[in-house]
Amino acid sequence: MIDTSPYLQRSFVRNKPSRLLQDYAGNQRLNATDKEKDRRRAGCRTFALTGSRIHPILAPDCEGPPCVMATTLRAIQADITTLHVDAVVNAANESLLPGGGVCGAIHRAAGPELMNECRLIGGCRTGDAKLTKGYRLPADYIIHTVGPVWHGGQRGEPELLASCYRTSLALANDKGITTLAFPSISTGIYGYPFDEAARIAITATREFAGKPTGLSEVMFCCFSENDLKVYEKLLDEPQGTER
Repeated sequence: MIDTSPYLQRSFVRNKPSRLLQDYAGNQRLNATDKEKDRRRAGCRTFALTGSRIHPILAPDCEGPPCVMATTLRAIQADITTLHVDAVVNAANESLLPGGGVCGAIHRAAGPELMNECRLIGGCRTGDAKLTKGYRLPADYIIHTVGPVWHGGQRGEPELLASCYRTSLALANDKGITTLAFPSISTGIYGYPFDEAARIAITATREFAGKPTGLSEVMFCCFSENDLKVYEKLLDEPQGTER
């Protein structure tokens, strides 16, 4: 479970998997242990839960009874450096060294060991992602991704921003990370319009969660009440209409 209670000011859960998952599993109760066993079963059937809808996905050469694995999308207002998740995403710069905003806060909270590891990595291209330890953070890992600087949307910014989410999610999934928290990438000093950035974040994440994945929960960590309301509204829209 993710424990954000000491820091969480407001939580917004867009889906409640228990009832829906039971319906799809023949009204059979599935606890966390059951779902983990099913997730590890090769060639299984996965139900990816995004927004308020379940999308059944049949893996190739699927055999045996279906199993259920849900990815929950959640928006919260909290300090990302305090979240007890497997990994948090850092809105990094190309050098991966400490900067302002979320990047600076994560480096300060994680301690100097983070900067030492980032120096060894040797940077990161815009739209790509790199993985480090979490050090002094509650999170085990930090995924560093470099968002685009806003130039009016005419220099490939939307695709680069979507790539930040896709590559971060893929890296998390490959590492076996199950709970992940994103900040709002590129909306600080890089100047990306917040509403457009949030729409891209949710669209890219929903698309990724619509395929078989080991991720159980993806959180969008918002700085302000107004930011949270933007994510709430977008998460409440049916999948495909947030574009």
